[in-house]
Amino acid sequence: MGQYWTINNIDKAQNTGHLGRLGELFFDLRPVEILYLLAIPLVPIDSSASTLDDRDVILPGTWAGDRIIALGDYAEDWPIGAFVQEDFGRVGPRATFDNTVPQEFVWTCSKKRLFHCANEEEAYPQDRVWVLRNLTKKVYVRSNRVPDEVEEGKLSYGSPAFDGRIPGLAQIMLGRIAWSSDPMINMEYNKNEDITRGTWAGDRLDVRLFETVREDMKADGWQDVSRAEAERLYQIWLVDGFGGGCLPDDPVEDD
Repeated sequence: MGQYWTINNIDKAQNTGHLGRLGELFFDLRPVEILYLLAIPLVPIDSSASTLDDRDVILPGTWAGDRIIALGDYAEDWPIGAFVQEDFGRVGPRATFDNTVPQEFVWTCSKKRLFHCANEEEAYPQDRVWVLRNLTKKVYVRSNRVPDEVEEGKLSYGSPAFDGRIPGLAQIMLGRIAWSSDPMINMEYNKNEDITRGTWAGDRLDVRLFETVREDMKADGWQDVSRAEAERLYQIWLVDGFGGGCLPDDPVEDD
């Protein structure tokens, strides 16, 4: 049967509902929707559509800065530091780290889905550089330093961050936030349980336009991990995304 996954917002007690097996989910469009939930728009979102009456729908940017984790059905422990005792209040008055498993937290979360706004192109321009940021660890990945497939067997830089081309920022995010006690994920790549013990699981994440946060990140000593993450994603793509060809040289740009 395999292990099924949800992507969860710990702070808001919301999740995506079951998304299926990780190997089936990893290289499709659903992780891109999480990027939208994490991304701060450049202009206010047009929320005039009547579909917002649906209580299951949430706006882009709603999850920005929150603690995000992808949990597998077979998770039996908690990533260190990701949860605090107050997070267990919805589970029950006596729930603790010791007597609660992650699925009990998942069951208390409300299922949400992304609202695609009418002014999405204006709010998230595709011709600009966006960054996936880990606010907990102060590291970031730039969209223009992660190549995607432009034709069979050929990777290239410069594609839009949100257009769903593969591989991209969405796969880097998912490959770092997954958490389970069982390494079986229907994927060939899982070196030393690298994916299922995600080093970003439960960290605070957002997606921002690079030019709006560049100077602040430099002043605060943030680390650009784009190349290391692109190299790791390339290895996953080769074995699980039916990829081929070579990873192109990192584009040379002035910081």
